[in-house]
Amino acid sequence: MTFSKSEGHRGGQEPALDDEDILAHLGYKQHFQRKMNTWSVGAFCFSIMAILGSFATTLNFPITNGGNVGVVWGWFTASCFATCVSFSLAELCSSMPTVGGIYYWSAHLAPRRWSPLAAWVTGWANLVGQVALICSICSAIADEIADAVTIASDFQVYYSSSALYGIMIAVLVADGMLSSCSTRITARLNYLYMAVNLGGVIALIIILAVLGPKNSASVAFSKFENNSEWENKGLVWILSLTAAMWTLTGYDSAAHVAEETSNAAHAGPIAMVSAVVGTALTGFILSIVHSFVMQDPSRLLSAGLKIPAAQLYYDVMGKHGCLAMWSIIIFVQFTSGAAQTLDASRALYAFARDGAVPFSHRIATINSFTGTPVNATWTMVLFTAIVGLLELQSTALTALAGTSVIGLYVSYAVPIFLRITSGRNKFRPGPWNLGRAAIPLGIISCLWVSFIVVVLLFPANPNPDASLMNWAVLILGVIFSGAMLAWIVSARHWFRGPIHEVEWNDKEDRQCDMDTARFDDEVNSKKPDVELTDFVA
Repeated sequence: MTFSKSEGHRGGQEPALDDEDILAHLGYKQHFQRKMNTWSVGAFCFSIMAILGSFATTLNFPITNGGNVGVVWGWFTASCFATCVSFSLAELCSSMPTVGGIYYWSAHLAPRRWSPLAAWVTGWANLVGQVALICSICSAIADEIADAVTIASDFQVYYSSSALYGIMIAVLVADGMLSSCSTRITARLNYLYMAVNLGGVIALIIILAVLGPKNSASVAFSKFENNSEWENKGLVWILSLTAAMWTLTGYDSAAHVAEETSNAAHAGPIAMVSAVVGTALTGFILSIVHSFVMQDPSRLLSAGLKIPAAQLYYDVMGKHGCLAMWSIIIFVQFTSGAAQTLDASRALYAFARDGAVPFSHRIATINSFTGTPVNATWTMVLFTAIVGLLELQSTALTALAGTSVIGLYVSYAVPIFLRITSGRNKFRPGPWNLGRAAIPLGIISCLWVSFIVVVLLFPANPNPDASLMNWAVLILGVIFSGAMLAWIVSARHWFRGPIHEVEWNDKEDRQCDMDTARFDDEVNSKKPDVELTDFVA
């Protein structure tokens, strides 16, 4: 594996081939203001994954499916494989730093004949995952707020499903408003989001370690407890992977803000990998701490609160301490929703810019005041509100979590698969690349996605009725069937994949010959400066 840099990117110097030229080389004009850097993009990715809020929200999955073993080793296993996927995506992000991200890479790496179809499938899979992820985050916030009210009322007040949907819509609208702000504002907000997230994690770890009861190491790391209806222990533990997989999504956001990022070919991949590794490690520490503190996992599930972690914190901290910590968790989850809504709006904007969705011209409009795709933002809010009707079902979070992970990870796997197959000779490595490790990591990533997609379609109960059904199957089936039907009937006749707003060989607009040569010499042909084996050895 290699990480290479061109001379022009060292020591804070200006890159030899600037961001606007690279974007023009990819076929697009510069529409956004580049107000983000490596740190703000990293904070953005980290905020979407929001380890503090996401871990607490999804603790019910490993508690139900494996107990202590599910909490610790479910997280460890899933996070290792998700990190492999992030490395493969980061290489693509460095090579082709454009807001289109996932689907643009698929179009570029696919055989010419299949390029439009590859872009179409990848783009729609990503959009489905984006909407479901926003919806699941806002649904989780509604559940968290409801639990806070229940605890504050001494377990006297419980919200109905319709009330939860109303809370979800209010949160969604607030997220939409924040996501409509200018890039300068959102870049600064990301620092606040990350600071509160990390501060909350540190506080929670200290409080649980000091005040919580202590299990033995053998219990914390090896006690298996099946609180599900499934009998096969292997399958039960596999279902615990849902928690980590839902948390470790959305890091493709580094690509979706590439056109708002300075030195994007470096900043994007570094931010993506750093955020995923940081989230994975932080989550593993939280897993161990929670596993030592949990005394009776089954009681947490039957306590009456929507999120078992709230009951755990209530037991350890008492009413007021729990409410204080829970308020921080709600805020962190809210910031996750705001960051994810921004990410989704950029994904929709890019797809609309290439004419792939209805009313593309209106959706792919940059607001003259904010300099951001406000129409795309509120389009995503609208569709999320519709999908959010699942909040009326008791298994809403399970269905939305599964849908978001499947949609996003399928869209991740397509360009990775093309990178290691038909696109091997077409791929031009960027300044951050995997070298010889690209193929094995790509194979691992694709196999993992194939496996986890099947897992996430399982219901929580082997004999589910309508109220216990994993509706991810229906959601994905309807949307993907609709997308393919649209392709067969209509889109295959007019959709050609990514458009070209700029012709790179237009010498009036770009110094093509000189810049292309510099791009080839400095980015693609230079020997790597750092070998990963130097660190491993």
